[in-house]
Amino acid sequence: LQGRQVAITAGSTIVANTLGNEPGGSISLISSELLEITESVVDADVGFAATGSGATITANAPRLILTSGGQISTATFGTGTSGELTVNANEIEVMDISPDGQNLSGIFTDVLPGATGRGGDITINTQNLKLLNGGQLGANVFGAGQGGNLTVNATEIEASDTIVFETTDPQQQLLLESLNGQFPSAILALVIPEATGNSGKLTINSDRIVLRNGAQIGTGTFGAGDSGELAVKAREIEVSGTSEDGFLPSSFFTTVLLGATGKGGNLTIDTQSLTLQNGGQVRAGTSGVGDSGDVTVTAKEINLQGSFANDILLLPSTIQAAVEDFSAVAPSGIGSGDGGQILITTDRLTVEDGGTISARTEGEGKGGNIEINATDIEVNNGFIAADSNESAEIIRTGDGGNLTINTQNLMLTNGGLILASTSSEGKGGNIEINATEIEAVGISPDGQSSSGINSQVALGSTGDGGNLTIDTQRLILRDGAVVQAAVFSSGQGGNITVNAEQIELLGNASSENLLPETSPLVPLVEGINGEVPSSLLTTVLPGATGNGGNLAINTQSLQLKDEVKT
Repeated sequence: LQGRQVAITAGSTIVANTLGNEPGGSISLISSELLEITESVVDADVGFAATGSGATITANAPRLILTSGGQISTATFGTGTSGELTVNANEIEVMDISPDGQNLSGIFTDVLPGATGRGGDITINTQNLKLLNGGQLGANVFGAGQGGNLTVNATEIEASDTIVFETTDPQQQLLLESLNGQFPSAILALVIPEATGNSGKLTINSDRIVLRNGAQIGTGTFGAGDSGELAVKAREIEVSGTSEDGFLPSSFFTTVLLGATGKGGNLTIDTQSLTLQNGGQVRAGTSGVGDSGDVTVTAKEINLQGSFANDILLLPSTIQAAVEDFSAVAPSGIGSGDGGQILITTDRLTVEDGGTISARTEGEGKGGNIEINATDIEVNNGFIAADSNESAEIIRTGDGGNLTINTQNLMLTNGGLILASTSSEGKGGNIEINATEIEAVGISPDGQSSSGINSQVALGSTGDGGNLTIDTQRLILRDGAVVQAAVFSSGQGGNITVNAEQIELLGNASSENLLPETSPLVPLVEGINGEVPSSLLTTVLPGATGNGGNLAINTQSLQLKDEVKT
């Protein structure tokens, strides 16, 4: 099909199906100006009993628009491999759903229920790709066959917003339930509930990527098949905001969803600049039996800023690997997979205004480890944490992961915190920091926490706290900053070891707010008129039955001023 302007509209269908043993042919769409598909489908399927490979689809145009449920797709229902799908266009816009609310606009390759054939690969080559109001690119697995790979090569990618979606398909309904009844504008490779095939690899190469208002790029498994790998390479990446209800954060993700037994894929990001703001996320998680994938971020500069908050939710801008607990609404074994590892390599890392980096477990699985290698790290009213959290329904929560930081300069301000904690039966992770200089200053704006480095056995915990080891040339704690291992419960406190050429503890801060009993400032403020001294200590709170850890300080110079504590 060839023309200057090609419009496929009003419920039109172009089909090249494979129904026997012979391979399918091809569909070629060529336009010299505009190719538009509205409320219509260009499709190449492999039939139920077919063993032949599917027809290929190629679309070439300066501008391609898919809207109101317009689709280009290949799929397999049988044992034959689905055909490949290739799009070459200067501009691609994919937006909106069909008027009846039943069909997304998009470019898809699917392994459908009952199929054992492999899904076809999708390759998109474009200068500008826009996905709006639920527009999607997808390589999904509903059956037993291996999912196809999806590769996007684009100068600029912009995806924004979500859309409420209705479907009568039982498997799509299960997927929608997990998404709060809405679909994001997205690039996805998913294993749908009850599917056993593995999803393919998702590869994104771009100069600039912008995800806003709940838009997502990710791989995941809801079934027995493994999730594919997500590899992203771009000069500049910006991820910001959430869906209007806050349920779907804008994100790059790999995930093992509720009830899934497949393993999560790894997530790799290679970029000059990564910015996450107002709830934007980079995330690998498991709430199923399968293990989560790992997160690896390599960047010249990483900025995590702010959070999204409403009356129900608080979603930080975060890089996260999580084991989650849905045991109150699901069978046993949920959240029993282990969490993934987080590896961050960057020249400069900034975490501020509620931004976080975290590896946590709320389920039976072990929490992942965090390793950060950076020239400069600044944590300003944010935190970096590895923790094991209490779950009322889990018999034994998994151990928290370890946290390792290697840097030249570490600055913690306005309640900026590095934390390893346990509020469960699981052991807290260890913290190891190797730095040329560490400086922690002040307390948080709400007066609830100090800037500093903490290992904590929280209220209700029976797990032991992790150890804290600091190796540095210079450690400075000023104006209420704290390095401590605290015991609030029956678990044993972790040990603190500080090896430094020079240690300075200077000044204090005033906390006028009423502190909750779980605040790490409680043992510091009590009895000293609301003043929070700069402190280096292990402590056991009144009522706690666990033993405190040991404190070992090895230094050539120790300077204490202004009612500080050791």
